[in-house]
Order: sequence, then C-alpha cells, then structure tokens
Amino acid sequence: MSRNRMKGFSLVELLVVVLIALIIVAYAVPSAVRMTHKMKLKSAAGEYQNLLQQARVRAVQDDQFYQTVVQNATVGTPNSAFIDLQKNGIYVAADPMVSFDAEVVPSTVGPGGLANLEGQFLPAGTFAVVQAGQTPFFSPRGLPCRPTVIGLYTTCNTMNSGQPSAYITYFQNLASNDWMAVTVSPAARIRLFTYDNTTSTWTAMD
Repeated sequence: MSRNRMKGFSLVELLVVVLIALIIVAYAVPSAVRMTHKMKLKSAAGEYQNLLQQARVRAVQDDQFYQTVVQNATVGTPNSAFIDLQKNGIYVAADPMVSFDAEVVPSTVGPGGLANLEGQFLPAGTFAVVQAGQTPFFSPRGLPCRPTVIGLYTTCNTMNSGQPSAYITYFQNLASNDWMAVTVSPAARIRLFTYDNTTSTWTAMD
C-alpha cells in the first residue's frame, strides 16, 4: 500500500498532461492577443471621446469655438489628438492632448456601412451635413459647427448651408483590422461605435 502511494505518474501520463496544456495554450493565446488589440482600439477611441467632451465644455466656458486636431504619427511623435486652444493647428504645452497606441491610427475614411452608422446617431428626419473623417469644431454654445470666414473674422456656424453639422472620426487597429468610430450628433451627443467586418454594420457601445 505504501509503495503504491509513492509510485507517482508514469511518463505516458505526464505526456498526456503536457499535450493537453499545449492544446489549451494554442487556443488561448490567439484569443488573448485579439482581445489585447481590441482593448487598445477601445482605449484610443474612448480617450478621444473624452477629449471631445473637454473641447465642448471648454468652448462654452471660454465663449470661443475650438477644434480638436488629430495628428498621425511621425518620427518620434505618436498618433495623438489635442484641443487647439491657439487656433493655429499646432500643439503647444497648454493644449489638452491624448496619445494613442502605435498600432491604432485615426483614419479619414471608414471601412464601410456609412448609412448604417448615420441611421443610428442622427435623429430621424435630420438632414445633417456629416463631416466624415474631419475633426470636430465646437461653437461657444457647445454644439458642433463649421468655421466660416467673414471679412477679417472667423465664426463657427452650427448650420452648414441651412443644415446642422455632425461629425464622424474613425479609428483602425492596424494589427487586427478592427474599426471604431466616434460620432458627434447635431445636438453634441458624443458616442462610440464598433464595426463588424463580417456584416458591415456598426453597433453602439454606449
């Protein structure tokens, strides 16, 4: 009885255990990697959503119109976005800024499904001018607008050719080809959407 209890595992049993462990790892690692890519994309889009909220609040507080500027990566500079408080398109230390992971890039062109996306964030019956792929401006009232030059002055009108303004900013994870969009409705509701590459449809995340 004592010798049987001390016998331990045979070589075959150990090999079976190792084989099972390798199979589990083979399934788990790709899923974990894909989840990591998705989290990086969601984090970037979420940070940009928060930056737009800051821009909107700051525009109301300062009684100014402000733009969020998106910068694609250059040598030594990550993908990023900032609130252009100086209105010159150049980042300075006082401008609120967020940086994105290197594998996540802002894009001026989306993967598709534009009508499906617009149908979910635009109010029914609204004929808004959607600025897809262009970074948003916010008026002193906190509403999305488009700048207009009148003589020596630049104003930001919430109506574009008689229609309200809206915005879509796309984000793509280059490693996984996943997409997300950050939308701004004419009423300044800022939302996140994720894209299904299989069905070519968008789903709201908030």
